[in-house]
Amino acid sequence: MIAAFAWMCQRKINGATGDTLGAICELSEAGVALAVSLAYWSH
Repeated sequence: MIAAFAWMCQRKINGATGDTLGAICELSEAGVALAVSLAYWSH
């Protein structure tokens, strides 16, 4: 997911900015929280 987002940023706006790096951090945190929640609720 992060690689796809980075590729899209490179293609659309020719690189990463502070806003895109912040968005990647938020997406990563949400992904980890989702994975932990799914692991917890599956048992």
